[in-house]
Amino acid sequence: MLKIIYDVDDTIWQLNRTICNLYGLDCNRIKEYDITKTTVLTEEEKRILLESYHNAEIFKLCQYNKGYERVFNLERLGLANVYISSASLNEEIRKVKEYRLLKEIPNINKKHVKLTVGRNTYQGRVKGDILIDDSPINIEKEDFKYNILINQPYNYGIVFSKPVIRVDSLNQAVDVVEEFVRNDVK
Repeated sequence: MLKIIYDVDDTIWQLNRTICNLYGLDCNRIKEYDITKTTVLTEEEKRILLESYHNAEIFKLCQYNKGYERVFNLERLGLANVYISSASLNEEIRKVKEYRLLKEIPNINKKHVKLTVGRNTYQGRVKGDILIDDSPINIEKEDFKYNILINQPYNYGIVFSKPVIRVDSLNQAVDVVEEFVRNDVK
């Protein structure tokens, strides 16, 4: 069975959109994955984003992307092993993620939720066959059979050293994953 790994922030739920809506920022201006390296944002916008990434209250407000309710369907049907894997910048955020994910995602396999604290290594630390992520760094650094990148303003135009399937939404990502699993099961 294929092993599928989903990221959380800006993949399963809308972290940057939540921050931008809360503070009146334009998400389309976030042109760099690493906020500290951007030349587009003002110093105040950078400060707001960076502080928000460390604030557990923000993570309590994140809305889910459409398709989140389908993430564990393949595992429920016995067709794949599905994992959610994400890093947090502090333990308080990790706890918020864990609480919300376990409570709010249908059919979730609690043993397949891998949440860590730290920022210097691949978020998931879970190896597998299919990675669904928004991070160009994670896509480039890790070795998955299939890499599905959810388009965001900060990952447009990036050329990867490996094949990457770009999608515009979590729903589209789940559709692609389901197609791969159907083909793998045949």
